[in-house]
Amino acid sequence: LRAMPGQRLDKIAYLTCKGTGRITALEALQQVREQAPAGAVRVLALVAKERACEHPGKACHGDACPLARGFYDRLPAARAQAVDEAWMDPAAQRRIALQHGICPYYLGQELLRWADVVVGDVHHAFDPNGQLHGLAQALGWRIGLLVDEAHNLVERTRQMYSAAISLAQVRAARPLAPAALRPLFGRFMQVLADATAAQDSDYSAHEEIPDEIGDALQDLVTGLREHLQAQPLAHGPVLNFYFEVVRLQKAADRFGAHSLMDIQRGGAVAGVPGFDSSAGTGAGAQAGVEMPLFDSPQDAAPGADRDDGPRSPSIEATLSLRNIVPAAFLRPRFEACHCAVLFSATLAPQGYQRDLLGLPDDTGWMDVPPFFAPEHLRVQIADRVSTRYPHRSASLSAVVDLMAAQFGAHPGNYLAFFSSFHYLQQAAEALAQRHPQVPQWRQARAMDDTARMAFLARFVPQGQGLAFAVLGGAFAEGVDLPGSRLIGAFIATLGLPPVSPLQDQFRQRLDQLFGAGHGYADLVPGMHKVVQAAGRVLRSPEDRGWLWLMDQRYRQPEVLALLPAWWRLADATT
Repeated sequence: LRAMPGQRLDKIAYLTCKGTGRITALEALQQVREQAPAGAVRVLALVAKERACEHPGKACHGDACPLARGFYDRLPAARAQAVDEAWMDPAAQRRIALQHGICPYYLGQELLRWADVVVGDVHHAFDPNGQLHGLAQALGWRIGLLVDEAHNLVERTRQMYSAAISLAQVRAARPLAPAALRPLFGRFMQVLADATAAQDSDYSAHEEIPDEIGDALQDLVTGLREHLQAQPLAHGPVLNFYFEVVRLQKAADRFGAHSLMDIQRGGAVAGVPGFDSSAGTGAGAQAGVEMPLFDSPQDAAPGADRDDGPRSPSIEATLSLRNIVPAAFLRPRFEACHCAVLFSATLAPQGYQRDLLGLPDDTGWMDVPPFFAPEHLRVQIADRVSTRYPHRSASLSAVVDLMAAQFGAHPGNYLAFFSSFHYLQQAAEALAQRHPQVPQWRQARAMDDTARMAFLARFVPQGQGLAFAVLGGAFAEGVDLPGSRLIGAFIATLGLPPVSPLQDQFRQRLDQLFGAGHGYADLVPGMHKVVQAAGRVLRSPEDRGWLWLMDQRYRQPEVLALLPAWWRLADATT
């Protein structure tokens, strides 16, 4: 903020990879606001459309949504009020928007032009459709970019430049499309089904997109575009499907050495790097109501698509275009900013971030010393334990005995991180059988906000118990349990991704490009998770705690090199 006048910055963009980071940024800006003259700094917090929408299921035009009707007529007064108040967080946007009868989400988008500081998700600057980047380019803004928890940026941007579609999605959309378009659906289904049937295994990777798939996809996109251009107010499943295939087509247009095409027989590949179907940020996430889109009633007539489906209707498959190295897309984004600062507790090694994010060669690096004394964290390695997949069952007694011994010597609240829910359940049950005196609670799959709050609520001051969680999950980052609410952690894994054909492809490609396949694909991301989870233990200068790294591989030089330099490893092992 002090640099804005001297650097002639138009805006500061404080962007985060997780929602908890936005809360912290707004709290800091609120402190500035309380000490500054009224209206000195105009702060805008951008919010996702699904969270801001007042009428879910209605299309975003005046014929369907009352808050879209006459939007631009009432926008000036709402915008003037918001700018005058200067604090434009989601609550203020909703209050002002509803007071003037307009959409809160689109009011927030309009206020981008009027804010000094913008707080939001990283997709606003890095996604192909990111509005902050688009407006900055169009209007010549000088942006100062701050990226919080930047160790997540590689995976988040991989998702932004990846896309996937399944035969099931095409099959579901085809009957709702006009009859004239159904042969295009059928052709795309057929070439994908043929490619899947020709595979020797359930998974197949390709360095190039086969011409027949690319041509069929292009024809399908073109046909849908021409149809929808003739119906500018169209909405519904066909429009939603169009957004999905356009996303896939754009990924195909960008395809190169930084990307990979694969086909998975039987459905989507879950829990793998480079694609997360729930993380889409394109226009498809802004879909309207679920209703058919027909030119006329006759278009929906049975039998209209007699022979335009695949000859192998029983085949299920997912086609994915995955970005592996987002650097090619991010480099021009960084260059377009006046300055950019990325920060996190886990950015080492420098080469990983520079190569995968496309950072300039002259990027400056600063390793900030911790604000608590290193001796406050006692780090020990259980180097007689192996948590490799074949050894997990055999490791359970040693793992839970060590945890019980630590708890007995220093009672308090602990977090124990495991590589999977299955391993977590095994360890929790073993602890209950061998050491029933140790109180415990466990993370469950798909916990909602209420369940997560209940899990964290058990970490009371001076409490005693052991909580089981999954490394890389909801409780491994962004959780603040200072003082006696948490005094230690056990990490029974290196955080390495599971073995899979897809992970092999990532490793091979990163080895071809950088000569660092295992490091960039497996070890560095895994150790980032470990260090983030360990960071839950000390949260203030007064905190003291214990950290157990439970695997013999923590003694390997390449693993030790990725641990924070200020950690002091205790000599004792077990």
